[in-house]
Amino acid sequence: MKQFLSCLFIILVCFSCTKFEEEYQCEEMLPETRTGMALSNGNPYSFKNIQSAANQIAVFEGTTPIRLTPTHLYVRFFVQDTVQYCMLSDSMRLSLYPYPLDRRLSSGEMHQYLTNQHNQYFYSVLPIKNLSILSSVQCNILDTLYMQPTNSLLRTNSMENEEEMMDGNTDESSGVENGLYRTSATAVQLSEAGWEKVLKQAKKNVGIELPTGPSSTASGDWYPSVRVTYQDDKLTDPIPLPGVKVVVRDFTNEGFAYTGTDGIARDIAANSGRWFTDYVQYVLRFENDQGGTEWIIRDCGYLTAEYHNEDMMNTNWNLFINARKNDTPHRLQCFAATHLGTYAFIMGQNVLNKNFKNFDHLMVIGVFPEETCIEHPGAGGWFIWDERLNRLSKRTDIKIYGRVKANEYVSKAAMVASTIHEFGHASHFQSVLSTPGSDRNKNYKRAENKMVESYAVTVEYYISSLIYGRTKAGDLLQHGSHPDYTKVGPSLICNGVTVEDLQNTVIYSATFAEWMQKIWEVPRVQDKLDRSVFDLILDNPYRLILDNYNEMLKGPEHTSVGVKNDYYIDSRYVGDVEVLSFEISGEGYNIESDAKQEHFYVTFSTRGKRTITLTVNHLKLNAVLRAVMEVDVADPPEIIACALSSTQPRIGDRNCYTIKNYPNTVIPYWSIGRYENRQFVDYSSHFFILDAPSEEYFYIVPKFGGKYVIQAKLSIGMGKYETLELEINVPTETVRMPGVVTPWPNDSTYITRVRAYLKNNGTAQKRIIYNAGPFYSISSDTLGGSYDFYAFSNLPFENHPNYSYIVPLYENKYQNNQFAYDTKIYSEWGNTANDTPVLCYIYSGVRPGAVPLYSIEEVRLENNVIVNAFRYVSTADKPNQQYTSTDPVTKKAYTLKTINHGRIGYVYPNSEL
Repeated sequence: MKQFLSCLFIILVCFSCTKFEEEYQCEEMLPETRTGMALSNGNPYSFKNIQSAANQIAVFEGTTPIRLTPTHLYVRFFVQDTVQYCMLSDSMRLSLYPYPLDRRLSSGEMHQYLTNQHNQYFYSVLPIKNLSILSSVQCNILDTLYMQPTNSLLRTNSMENEEEMMDGNTDESSGVENGLYRTSATAVQLSEAGWEKVLKQAKKNVGIELPTGPSSTASGDWYPSVRVTYQDDKLTDPIPLPGVKVVVRDFTNEGFAYTGTDGIARDIAANSGRWFTDYVQYVLRFENDQGGTEWIIRDCGYLTAEYHNEDMMNTNWNLFINARKNDTPHRLQCFAATHLGTYAFIMGQNVLNKNFKNFDHLMVIGVFPEETCIEHPGAGGWFIWDERLNRLSKRTDIKIYGRVKANEYVSKAAMVASTIHEFGHASHFQSVLSTPGSDRNKNYKRAENKMVESYAVTVEYYISSLIYGRTKAGDLLQHGSHPDYTKVGPSLICNGVTVEDLQNTVIYSATFAEWMQKIWEVPRVQDKLDRSVFDLILDNPYRLILDNYNEMLKGPEHTSVGVKNDYYIDSRYVGDVEVLSFEISGEGYNIESDAKQEHFYVTFSTRGKRTITLTVNHLKLNAVLRAVMEVDVADPPEIIACALSSTQPRIGDRNCYTIKNYPNTVIPYWSIGRYENRQFVDYSSHFFILDAPSEEYFYIVPKFGGKYVIQAKLSIGMGKYETLELEINVPTETVRMPGVVTPWPNDSTYITRVRAYLKNNGTAQKRIIYNAGPFYSISSDTLGGSYDFYAFSNLPFENHPNYSYIVPLYENKYQNNQFAYDTKIYSEWGNTANDTPVLCYIYSGVRPGAVPLYSIEEVRLENNVIVNAFRYVSTADKPNQQYTSTDPVTKKAYTLKTINHGRIGYVYPNSEL
């Protein structure tokens, strides 16, 4: 599903980017339906709705109605060109949306607005005191709002007293149809408690039922959190994406926060008031306005690069940007990759960005996901060093492109590297201008292009290595044999020269040769680097010369006796080296190799530590290189039963098997069967195969008795496998014991994995159920802990031998700020058997291998009055306890109690390892 504005301003660039000859005045466009009482589909933050709700609260409480004053305007701009858009979003720092904010849009409506390439309308909210903005761009005032001035929507912390903006009636009954308002010195501001009551009444008046579900606290208030992770083709695992601006919106009220180094924007507060009370919409904006070097990434160089979640949510959001596959929109992948490179340069290190922090304007990085570089065909990016001359007509400092050719996309890791490369140019430019002693400080381009590009390659390698590591950063240096793009800087870094020395010397140099000479004249460079190595690097400027050639030899560092291991030469060196020797210390091993001597197959027959040394002649460097690897050889691997498991498992019991002395680089392939006529026959249908935490473990539940063989095939490379086996014997009959639950073959048919979640803020999270083969898994993206176990998903038939021991575990609904899982129905909460779902069925008596399940209640009291209580189940026998603390926001004392209501049944434990 496409979720971006696709280069909206393609149609706008046809307009002139000059200053307008005519200024437009805002027009009031207030439908008649906005006068009088609010409608069911109205904006609860509308001034009329808030004032009406405040009057209702005053009547209900028997107090004098308070007179409020409008604080903000809800406006719609008609943006005619890029100058206007940049003025509103950059200079005015307005939060612009391409869709209406005063009503709830369905995901389908949202999608239509976001994919409309011809839309020139943008909606925003601004304080009344900033009315002068409206004279610059054609706009319509759609409504006046009351926004509780805890924070501001336009970087202002309070509504200061202002002169009257326009003449008009400001009595209590007047609306915007009679003119705009001024901020009165006698205006009443709602207290925090008063705002909570008024806003909830206003939402009720417009037909919004506030949720009492799992995302809300006992009062219905919550602070959303968002986690953003990223992975591209060079990252083995997803990494947090820090520095992303996360905007949370509820009608015309919004709040924002930036993701931290862990990729999480926590507890996002609303600008109006503090908390959110309802469903919200999430928006990611790839920009930074936190102070210091401020930057913004623009889609196609014009629009703010952003991603809108089309669905309204009342839960936290977990977004994984997968830049390896097409299941994440291409534009979002490009934005995230460019953002990662930008953040890594500006915020990820403090060496190359020192002078850059004094950059005299907002940095604008244009991303062109579907275009190739017009300035330099085949390039991934471009730094426009002279655009600072006219900041309104030329907005872009750096351009990053998503295609290298018409039919070929740039990999996202390459986009990260290209972004850093262009920042290398930008930092070089800024460092030269900021250094009076440099003879180029008034003419940055009075330098040899070979030096300029080689320094950018140096910055690209240094920053990329902080993200991907040195080896993969070297793989990203794809500049071919272009004479201007040397790898001398990266090679010097790999051999001990600091990037700070490279930066300090390039500032005072005009040619590549002069730069190299100044580097060698640095005393600590001579202390670190032998002249022969320095000359070797200069003689091979287009190759990455590493001081640690151990990366040339690949293979397992931990293995076992009897396993055939593949040790091979890294692909970057294949064809460039000639093997002189492959040696292993000690005794007890066998070596085989392929014809080209690129792979060496080693089988150890004795345990202990070994040293492998590979010696090669580098044909292009005319140098002898050595790679050394330490290897730890353990006893032979074997399949064993995990703790509390057996080689004689009983029908219906869950058992675990693993490999002892498991080589960490070898992936096992598990199977179970029997030998018939000397052939291994698969019998996996006689078992339930359970999900394991990793390939290292194999979980099964037998359905039928008999003898079976567990196999684990270990891949040792080049299509060869080592096979391990373990024989197990499943007894056919079981013995029924009086008063004890008896194992039964059909038990495994009904087993369900159950997770009862508990969020950090003290509310239970809604379960998400999905099919996982013969079992049903229950999971959630909550940030809190979970108490999970195995139980029956359905009630067995009456002929089940343990039928009388099986009782239902109910999932009680929310009522009066309470929630519970328990074996009884809480009728006092207004629930009946029909609307109280059964979570699962558990044992009421003891069963071999089962553990007790307890009912735990958490209670919060203020002034000895319960304000929040909920009950959940746990396999942990928690003690009764209580403690008193003070709320850091409200400054009120409260007491938290934990009450253990005792054992309610027995379940299978989640893990027996």
